[in-house]
Amino acid sequence: ARPAPCAVDLVFFGGEDQGRATHPEEFSLGARGYAARLGERRPAAAFLFDMVGDKDLDIHPERNSVERAANLVAMVNDAARATGAHGFMSAPRHTLTDDHIPLLDAGLPTVDIIDFDYDAWHTHRDLPDQVSAASLAEVARVAAWLIYQSPIARSH
Repeated sequence: ARPAPCAVDLVFFGGEDQGRATHPEEFSLGARGYAARLGERRPAAAFLFDMVGDKDLDIHPERNSVERAANLVAMVNDAARATGAHGFMSAPRHTLTDDHIPLLDAGLPTVDIIDFDYDAWHTHRDLPDQVSAASLAEVARVAAWLIYQSPIARSH
């Protein structure tokens, strides 16, 4: 494997779903902490991969991402087309309060890549047998394109 043309940080957030529905400030605690500590070493962009292993992969652009990071949404769409990722759709579907919001609020362009139409979410059926290796491979190809082929990668 060849080295990435730019630095790539993998960040894993916790405390996403701890809040009460009427208190958005209680959600995304890990992302809020990360955003508060960005400082001068700020990434060029962030791609949040969330719930992307569903057997019936159905990823639509998230509306906050479309409104606040349209160029990154376009890059994801380009990546999906270039890699033949059929689980990625071009029409927005959901508006979500997710870990991308604190990053966007901190001025970090971020897109939420999420399959929010996942029936087993937050149920006793949300188990490893719901995960598809094929879906994860499709998402990995999109991520690799973003790292190696996107305008962000080509600018470094």
